[in-house]
Amino acid sequence: GMNIDDVEEEEKEEEEEGGQGQRSSHQQQHPQYHAPAPRLAMEITTDPAQKPFTLLTKGKEASPDAAKALPSINAVQRLNLNKQHLPVLKNIIGQLTYLQSINLRRNKLSELPPEFGTLKQLQYLNLTFNRLKRLPDTFGNLTSLKMLNLHSNKLEILPDSFIRLSRLEHLSISYNQLCSIPAGFGDHFAQLEFLNLENNQLSSVPATTTLSALAEGDIPTTIVERPFVVTSQCKFGKLLTLRLGCNQLTVFPEGLCEHLPRLVELNLSRNHIDSIPETIGNLTALKILYMGVNPLERVPYSIGRLTNLYILGLHSDYLSDLPFDMINLDKLEVLYLRKNGFRMLPPVMFMLTSLRKLDLNFIRISAIPSEIGDLVNLEILQLRETMIKVLPPEITKLKKLTDLDLSLNNMTTIPDQVLELENLRTLEMMYNHLPALPDDIGLKLPRLTNLDVSHNKLQRLPSSLPKLVELRQLDLSCNKLPHIPEALLQLPYLKFLSFGYNKLTADEKKTLKKRFKD
Repeated sequence: GMNIDDVEEEEKEEEEEGGQGQRSSHQQQHPQYHAPAPRLAMEITTDPAQKPFTLLTKGKEASPDAAKALPSINAVQRLNLNKQHLPVLKNIIGQLTYLQSINLRRNKLSELPPEFGTLKQLQYLNLTFNRLKRLPDTFGNLTSLKMLNLHSNKLEILPDSFIRLSRLEHLSISYNQLCSIPAGFGDHFAQLEFLNLENNQLSSVPATTTLSALAEGDIPTTIVERPFVVTSQCKFGKLLTLRLGCNQLTVFPEGLCEHLPRLVELNLSRNHIDSIPETIGNLTALKILYMGVNPLERVPYSIGRLTNLYILGLHSDYLSDLPFDMINLDKLEVLYLRKNGFRMLPPVMFMLTSLRKLDLNFIRISAIPSEIGDLVNLEILQLRETMIKVLPPEITKLKKLTDLDLSLNNMTTIPDQVLELENLRTLEMMYNHLPALPDDIGLKLPRLTNLDVSHNKLQRLPSSLPKLVELRQLDLSCNKLPHIPEALLQLPYLKFLSFGYNKLTADEKKTLKKRFKD
């Protein structure tokens, strides 16, 4: 089967192909809650004994009589036209009235024919990665739709008929150009569990009552500039996931905390929101909350009531402290605080003993307090581009630590405490001022699989380095090394070796390039 509504996978592919998708690091490294999504076997046969067929393949149009030539066309329920480079979908599609599932992912469609609205039994529709600028007015006739994915198109507006799709359970319109959504949008989707409107131009999503009054001419048209509002009339009672990141919202959506009691994931990152209301504490089912890259100066005390939080993103804000009430977040495992204005790290941070990942990158602090040793479950610690030169002895208590990033810290030596972290798998020390690596690094850190010491001043490598027998990636680029030891090249699992911009001879470079991708 193929899960055609997997938004995370769509965005990952967009990144790989040079798109503008921005997957956060937790999505790459940590499992997390996903909204329920129907799985579907994609087929294009009317019967197992019959050969597959398509209406259009690679731009070739079916003949006018094609529908008649197809046996039992009314029996066709699943149609896969994925990656067919179709510039247009002909109106013959309207004759397949028993279709329940269509995959039109990765084509070149700029519009759909009006006849598309005749597919009233359609339940699953994937139109991701096309060039759609608009949907036909008949689109609202698809009243059986449960899953609709419009990720990565060019939609600026949705037809008013869109609100008739009242059976939707999963809706993604991320990475489009929407400035607004239809009147009464929130009043018609009582079954909706997943809503993704990320990466659009939404500065306001009007409430139903606002637009009703507007239609009667009682309120000036400027009312459409009101911020996103969730009212008591909205029927989002089943909504579990709401993603509004990367838009133009200027305030926290009004009413959201009062009327979405089941919400499990909320993403409002990369907007222009300057405060979080105290009512955030009402969302006690929340497991994932992203508020990063907003001009926030404080976090409300009521955040301590979100005791089910698993991931909290407060990165790239303007925070100088955290409320002590966060001590109640005893299920919190991932905390993003990078690029904040802490002059000293908030004490409550070191009381969150369930933390597995702590991101403190780009925070201008000169020391880590000894309380870091209390985070005994920590697996990933990111301290890139701080002002830290030394680490406290207590860091050696982090026996579960597997990933440590100390890049861009102007360090002249790898701290001795690092060599005591015997379970380290990844050590990043790039862009420091290391003249050498510790002589016993290969003996002290036997489980390393990834070592990045690029952009330093290394003139030699220790003889113990080949003892890192589990090493898979090694970056030695941009140093002053005259030679790479042969014993290092014989490591059994080493697949990636970067050695450029050193002082190697031309012959050695040539030999290495044959054996490794630099």
